[in-house]
Amino acid sequence: MKKSLNCSYRLVWSEVQRAFIVVSELTRAKGKRASGAVLLTAAVGSSLASGGAFAFTPDVTSSVQDERVQNGTQQVLVGGTTTNHIIGTLGNQIVAGGLAQKTTLNDGGVQIVRQQGVATGTTINDGLQVVEQDGQAQSTVILNGGVQGVGGSAVHTVVGNGGEQHVLASGTATTTLINNGGTQSVDGTAISAVVNDGGHQIVERGGFARDTTVNNGGIQYISAGGSSSDGVIFGGGIQQVSGTASGTSINDGGTQQVQVTGQARDTQINYRGTQAVDGTAISAIVKDGGTQMVNSGGLAKNTQVNSGGLQHVALGGASADAHLFGGTQQLAGTASNTQIDAGAQQHIEATGKSVSATVNSGGLQNVDGTANFATVKAGGTQLIQTGGHANSTVVRKDGMQDVKLGGSASGSILLGGTQELAGTAGDTVIGDGGVQHVQVGANASGSLINAGGLQRVDGTAKTTTINDKGIQLVNRGGKANSTAINDGGLQYVAEGGSASDSVIFGGGIQQVSGTASGTSVNAGGSQQVQVSGNATGTQIGSGGTQAVDGTAIAAVVKDGGVQQVNKGGLAKDTQVNSGGLQHVALGGASADAHLFGGTQQLAGTASNTQIDAGAEQHIEATGLSVSATVNSGGLQNVDGTANYATINDGGVQLVQTGGHVNSTVVRDGGIQDVALGGSASGSILLGGTQQLAGNAGETVIGDGGVQHVKVGGSASGSLINAGGLQNVDGTAKNTTINDKGIQLVNSGGLADNTAIHSGGLQYIAQGGAASEGVVFGGGIQQVSGTASGTSINDGGSQQVQVTGKAIGTQINYRGTQSVDGTAISAVVKDGGTQMVNSGGLAKDTQVNSGGLQHVALG
Repeated sequence: MKKSLNCSYRLVWSEVQRAFIVVSELTRAKGKRASGAVLLTAAVGSSLASGGAFAFTPDVTSSVQDERVQNGTQQVLVGGTTTNHIIGTLGNQIVAGGLAQKTTLNDGGVQIVRQQGVATGTTINDGLQVVEQDGQAQSTVILNGGVQGVGGSAVHTVVGNGGEQHVLASGTATTTLINNGGTQSVDGTAISAVVNDGGHQIVERGGFARDTTVNNGGIQYISAGGSSSDGVIFGGGIQQVSGTASGTSINDGGTQQVQVTGQARDTQINYRGTQAVDGTAISAIVKDGGTQMVNSGGLAKNTQVNSGGLQHVALGGASADAHLFGGTQQLAGTASNTQIDAGAQQHIEATGKSVSATVNSGGLQNVDGTANFATVKAGGTQLIQTGGHANSTVVRKDGMQDVKLGGSASGSILLGGTQELAGTAGDTVIGDGGVQHVQVGANASGSLINAGGLQRVDGTAKTTTINDKGIQLVNRGGKANSTAINDGGLQYVAEGGSASDSVIFGGGIQQVSGTASGTSVNAGGSQQVQVSGNATGTQIGSGGTQAVDGTAIAAVVKDGGVQQVNKGGLAKDTQVNSGGLQHVALGGASADAHLFGGTQQLAGTASNTQIDAGAEQHIEATGLSVSATVNSGGLQNVDGTANYATINDGGVQLVQTGGHVNSTVVRDGGIQDVALGGSASGSILLGGTQQLAGNAGETVIGDGGVQHVKVGGSASGSLINAGGLQNVDGTAKNTTINDKGIQLVNSGGLADNTAIHSGGLQYIAQGGAASEGVVFGGGIQQVSGTASGTSINDGGSQQVQVTGKAIGTQINYRGTQSVDGTAISAVVKDGGTQMVNSGGLAKDTQVNSGGLQHVALG
């Protein structure tokens, strides 16, 4: 409804009369008529009656001009033309097939254009012009209170302050100019309207506006169900869209406001233009200096943001399929499938979330919020700031994911691209050509390094898995924890770097130039400890190998495992279990190894080795063992040199041909077995046994100790203390027998230069021989075999048994030779005594002054 100063008009379509009905009510304020309705229709065939005489031509069929229709109806019929007519308060002009020119509609005047009629140049002053479906109005000017209802065609209309143009469903208005205070209401079609400052174009449900220009201060409002296309909005102009708008161009300072129910398509947002989206915007183009603002609840689809353009997606807003050609997407809401090209940036704020973005060469995804499923291509960068998080990013060849301190990434896939990590990353997959660089202070967990992938660790990497041809490089200061190294994988721990609790599977390699602790080496796996490297607590399983050129501490070599200590390498506190092997090469060293049934193969040096039941230390020709302890059931097998070994009960030291042992202590129940060609020096038998087929020097035989000099064996310098026994089947030289010590020279045995002290006993069995022995006070030489050159000193005694023979004995002061067998060429010196007992024989004895030979009865 339109209200003027003194009337109200309502346009109603009558199905009965097949025409518009104009309903007019005069207001009481004017005092012109009482309330009521006056029906003016073109269906009336004759002039309407009026209260006075006709002052105009009622039916115009020719040309008339300058008439005034103040009260009544004028019909301009086919062939009729009116010019400069004035239609007054109760006047009506019906243009039915004719032409009305320069008509003025004053207060309450009505002009109805129908039946191919044409009205041109009409001025509406608080009047009403109705252009029916088959009518046409041209160059109409609508002033304050004026109304134009267009059911047909209106061209070049000017709507002034307080004027209204109503474009009905069947109507079309073209090139309407809407000035300050003017309104165009569109239920039909409006083409090429211009909305100036203070003007309004309202596109109602079902209405359509095309090519509208909205200037500074003008407003185009598109209602729900209405539509607009190809509008142009200049600085200060506004297009409000609750319906649909397509092809709008927004210029400097102009605004398109897409309401909750609105949809805008193909909008061009130019320099300083703004599109504010609470509804839906599709395929907008944001140019340099333009802004698309997607508010809470709004959706922008397929937006193209050019260099210098901005798409701002507020919290609660959404963008889908945007393409940033050098422009910026400022994201506080959500965005999906954004394409980010050279010079472009998607900035994800703390509340923002991006899904499935693609970052192309020169593009940047700047993440303060959350980015999921992004793809970063060659030359593109994903930058994750403090508090930002990226999930499942794919970084292709030459792409970059840069995770700053306080930022995080999970599930990244590096397909030839690089992750620079200063924050935290979880479950990264590093493919061929991909690099994960874990910077100082950064943390990576659960990384998977596939063929051709590289993880460079300057910070901390946890639970990494290295597959075939994958590499983890732990640099100085870097730490790797719980790494799994599979077949063909390599973990390299550089000098100053560290690895802990790694697991090496078949074909995997850990190279340690820094430190490694708690490594587990499984079948086919290898830990290579370099010159500068240090490995602690390595577990070497069946088929696993630890190769040591540096230092290995507290390794455990299990059944089937091997620790290889190379030249220059050192292994400390190694535990070798049954079936395990520690091989110490020439130039290599082992310290404090403990062999629990395992084997130490020694070509280098070893110190303080503990050899338990079932274990063997095999000292090769070049090998040197120092201070080994051989426990029950253990074996030290010496082809080289063993110094200061201790052989406990049940333990065995076997000295092979060419082998040599020094200062071995053989305890009760222990055995030192010196084979032919082997040698032992300085052995101490503390209840243990030396089985000597080779050579032994300076052996000390303590209580319960036995030195058994076998046939072909040679012992020199042995010291037999109390309870000790030297059992000679070979040769013993320079032996010293102390109190309660015994030397037993068996048949075929030879003792040379034996010294027999007080309480000591040398027993020369039948077939045995002794030469140049010295018997001191309290010492005894019992001869059942042969003794030659014996010297018997003060208190000493040589007892020549029935089968015995003594030759050239020197019997000194208070020395005694007791002969039950044969004594030849003895010399009895002053104070000495030769006692020849019954059955005994002394031949060629020389008895010096003070000497005594006593030959008993028989």
